Amino acid sequence: MNEIIPHVVLGTSAVRTLTVTEPFSVEMVETARTLFKEMNRKGVIINDSFEDNRWMTTDEVSRVTLNFGFNELSYKKWYEGCFGIPLSQFVEYTKAFYMHLFGSNVLKMLQTSLNDIRRIIRTDPEEVYGVNAKLNIVVPGVCIDFFSSFSEDNERVSELAEALEQYFYIYAGKNGKQRTLSRFNSYLNFDEAIKRFWKECDDTEMRLFYFPLYIWWEVTAIMPTRPKEFLLTERDCLTTDATGTYLKLRKNRLKGSGRSVHYKLDKDYYTINVKIPERISKALQWYLDETRDYDDTSINTLLITDTHYWKWRQKKHENSRFLTYVNLNTILRYFYAEVLEGMYGYHIAGYGEVTDYDAKNIERIHLGDSRHFSMISLMQQGGTPLLAMVMSGHEDEEMSMHYATNMSTLVECQTMRMYREIKKGNTEFLLSTMPQLEIKDRKKVKLTDGTYCDSVLFQNANMEDCYKAYGPDGEMGYCPGCRHHLTDGKSHFGSKSVYEREITERAKELITAVNNVRNERGCMETVGELVLRLKDATNGYQQFLIEKKMKEEANGKTETDQ
Repeated sequence: MNEIIPHVVLGTSAVRTLTVTEPFSVEMVETARTLFKEMNRKGVIINDSFEDNRWMTTDEVSRVTLNFGFNELSYKKWYEGCFGIPLSQFVEYTKAFYMHLFGSNVLKMLQTSLNDIRRIIRTDPEEVYGVNAKLNIVVPGVCIDFFSSFSEDNERVSELAEALEQYFYIYAGKNGKQRTLSRFNSYLNFDEAIKRFWKECDDTEMRLFYFPLYIWWEVTAIMPTRPKEFLLTERDCLTTDATGTYLKLRKNRLKGSGRSVHYKLDKDYYTINVKIPERISKALQWYLDETRDYDDTSINTLLITDTHYWKWRQKKHENSRFLTYVNLNTILRYFYAEVLEGMYGYHIAGYGEVTDYDAKNIERIHLGDSRHFSMISLMQQGGTPLLAMVMSGHEDEEMSMHYATNMSTLVECQTMRMYREIKKGNTEFLLSTMPQLEIKDRKKVKLTDGTYCDSVLFQNANMEDCYKAYGPDGEMGYCPGCRHHLTDGKSHFGSKSVYEREITERAKELITAVNNVRNERGCMETVGELVLRLKDATNGYQQFLIEKKMKEEANGKTETDQ
C-alpha cells in the first residue's frame, strides 16, 4: 500500500501570503526554521530560538507578541484524536504555518489570527459547531485555511473548517460591519476570472481539478446554496423537458428549524429542481461524461475525488468518501495562487489592505461568501418572490438585515464598473425607456423649514415624488427620506447617502415581508410589490451615480458628497 502524505498549501489564505505547497513534514518545519533565522537577522523576530513558545516581533514602531502556547488538557481531550498528532507536533506545524505568513502581513494580524486558533483549541468542538456560537473569532479565514491544511480526508477536520464559516457573519453582525467597495469588486473580479478561465482553459486535467469550484460559483449565483448542500448534489442531478434543463439540489431542512436529526440524507435534506442556463447544463454534462469511468463516491455525489488527488499524482485516498468542504477549500486556494495570481496577474490583497477598486486587485473570498453575495445581488436585481423565499432562509433575521446594509455598496460597485465600460465604448447607458440623459443642474425651491427640494414634479404641483418618501413609522411625504431633499441647497449630486438609505430601507422591508410569509403572517402580493420598490430604488441610485460621474467629468473635477 502506498503511503499517503497529506499536502498543505501555506498561502493564498484570507490574507496575503507566500505560496508554498508541500507536505507537513520534517523538511517543511526545517524550511520554517530557516525563514525564522532570516526574520531574526532582519530584526523582525527578536527571539533567537524557534523553540520559544512566545515570539517577540517588531515593525520598528510597536512590539507584538506571538504566543504559541496552547491549552494542553483541552488539546489532548478534544483535538489530539482529530488531528492525529501530539501537541508538540501541532505547535511545530502552527509555527511553520505562521512563518510563511511573515513578510506579507502586518504583525497585528498574525497575532489576532493566532489568538483565534488558540481560542478554538481550548473550546469544546461542540461549542464551535453550535448555531448560537459565542466565540469571538476575528479572522476565521486564516483559521479555516490552517485547519484545512492538516488532512483533506479527515471528516472531523472538514466539519471544523466548515463550522468556522459562520463566524464571518457572527463577527460582522456583532460589529455592524459593511462590506467595502473593494470587497464587492473582488466578487465581481472573481466572477469574471473564473468564467474566463473556464472558457479559455483547454487542459482537461486542469479543468477537472477546478470544475468543482467553477460549478459551485455558477450554481450558487442562481440559487444561494450552502457549501455542504452543494457538495451533496447527487450524481443523477440533471433532468430535461420541454421547458429546459433542471438541476436537482439538496437543501438542509435542519438549519435553524429545531427539527430532530435523523442522520440520513433523505430525512435531513429535501430536494429542489432549479432551472439552469445552457452553459451550466453543458458544463455539468461534460463533467459527467469525463468522469463516467470512475467509481461512484460512497454517497453517490456528483463530484468525485479521483481527479482531485491526481493534482498531486496520487490515487484516491482510501478514506476519501466524497469531495469535502476541505477539498473544495483547497481548490479555491490553488485557484488564487495558480490562476488569479500566476496566470492572470492579480494582486492578492492582504488582510485589511485598502485597495483601489479600479485596479487589478482582488481580496480572498470564502466558500460561504458566494451564497450571501448572490442573495444580495438577486435582491438588488429584483429576484422573484419564490427565489426570495428560498434565499432568505437565514435563521437569524438580524443577520438577514445585515445583507440589506451591503446592497447600496454592491450597486455602486456595479455602476462604477458599468461606467468604465461606457467610457470604453463597450456598452450604452439606457435606463428604463429614457433614450438619453440630460446632464444639467436641477432647479431648487426653498421649503418652509428652510431646506430645499429639487423635484421637478413637486415644483409643478405634482406630489408623485413625495408619495415615494416614507418615514421610519411609515408616514408618507417624509422629506428627510427623499432623494430630492437638500438640507443646505447644495447640488443634487451631494445626496448619495439618501439613495443608500432608501435602498437599505427597501431591502429591509422586503426581508421582513418574506419572513412574514414564511411564518404565515403575510401575503405574496406584498413581497412582489416590495421587490418592485427595491428595484426602483436601485435603478434610481444607478441613474444618480452615472449622472454624477458624467457631470464631474464635464466639469473636469471630482465632487465630493456633502
